[in-house]
Amino acid sequence: MKKKFESDGYQCYILNFVDPEYSNAWNPFEMAIQEWIKAEELIRVKVLKQIKDYEQAVAKCKILGLPEPKRPKPIKADYSKAVELVMDVANTLCLEANPKDPIWTETARDMVAGAAIFLMERGEFEFVNFTDIRNLISEASKMISPDDAENYGISMARQTKLMRLYLDNYRSSEDDSVKLLDGYLKSSDNTESSFFSTFINKINLVTQNKAVERVLASNEIDLKSFGEKKTAVFLIVHDEKKTYYPISTMFVKQIYEALIKSARNEANLRLKVPLNMILDEFGNMPPVKDIDAMLTAARSRGIRITMIIQDFQQLSKQYGKEIATTIKGNVMNTVYLLAGADDTLEEISKSAGTEKVWNKDKKLYEDVRLFSKDRLKHFEMGEALFLSQRRHPYFTKLQPYDAYKFYKGGLESKYDYIDKPPIKYYGLADDFFNKGIENWITEDSETNVIGL
Repeated sequence: MKKKFESDGYQCYILNFVDPEYSNAWNPFEMAIQEWIKAEELIRVKVLKQIKDYEQAVAKCKILGLPEPKRPKPIKADYSKAVELVMDVANTLCLEANPKDPIWTETARDMVAGAAIFLMERGEFEFVNFTDIRNLISEASKMISPDDAENYGISMARQTKLMRLYLDNYRSSEDDSVKLLDGYLKSSDNTESSFFSTFINKINLVTQNKAVERVLASNEIDLKSFGEKKTAVFLIVHDEKKTYYPISTMFVKQIYEALIKSARNEANLRLKVPLNMILDEFGNMPPVKDIDAMLTAARSRGIRITMIIQDFQQLSKQYGKEIATTIKGNVMNTVYLLAGADDTLEEISKSAGTEKVWNKDKKLYEDVRLFSKDRLKHFEMGEALFLSQRRHPYFTKLQPYDAYKFYKGGLESKYDYIDKPPIKYYGLADDFFNKGIENWITEDSETNVIGL
């Protein structure tokens, strides 16, 4: 199928969690990395202007014989968008619905996010992936003795956790990484062990399978190009287990956010190239964040979302009755093929409407449903009922996809092996001791400010 789309001029990507060796690489942190880089580029422009304005002010004061003006305060970079995207990834991976004690999963979430932001603050973005996050947290609690530190010219009164030592000396208390990792690092030994176990349980979902780990460690799927040129994306997950469902949901959400961003750059606020998002087994996917808002805005942006479910109960279970009702209300077309749940049959039967039928015994016309629940329950293969807003119901029998004249074959699922770069491993201890004491920052320093 991929080759068929490519022959038609499509840029094609495959995110394959069933056979990862045939998958393109996708780093869930890539959008956050790009926002971080953008924030740094923006602050550089501001600093250059600040320097120019200051130099002009100094020159003017010299001409007028006035005292030299005060140096302006350093400008702090705004990484809030990047941090928000990192938190989205960490939330999806770690948080659970209705946990008994949320402190464990919330702290695991902060550990994932804090480690990712810690690596971004270093400016070496190839390390921002789940693998290096796991390694970083695993190394964070390593105890450094005064003797070990002395070998590197560092004087310490007592043994200290490596990450605590690093943050205290190379980071400001205002840095996001410090705020997020603080709860874990300041916890007691027993609590810290429980936090770490929860973290490992969550991070293992995306690092235990080494082939999947490599898929998620680098990036070659350009979300920014979606909506700008013809693109086809194949997302393949297991149907017999839900291990990677949270990651696939995250991918869908990131695609949508990238599309909306592209649409906002157009004069008419619509994508250059309309996009169809086909979500098979939507009812079994973990809840897509803000799906109600997505459906409300999608059509006006040139995005069509097709959600395939087994019955309406799946929506209520995943999203609650209120949001499930909103989802159904924002769907322009409902195509019914078959269902077994009585609530779904009743709703479809009612939506299909009625016709007037003469009752000989009562000698009056009665409203009789066009499609009874029993009729709906026994649809044959290919029978379909279309329910569209502003239109009457339409019943038809669809042919198999390969029976249509426009079908030319070539849709067989054959994929090529896709090589991926080796994972680069970050070492916290090497980084700390290689920096040296001369690079320690003072208590009032900030690591994410730029100025004169």
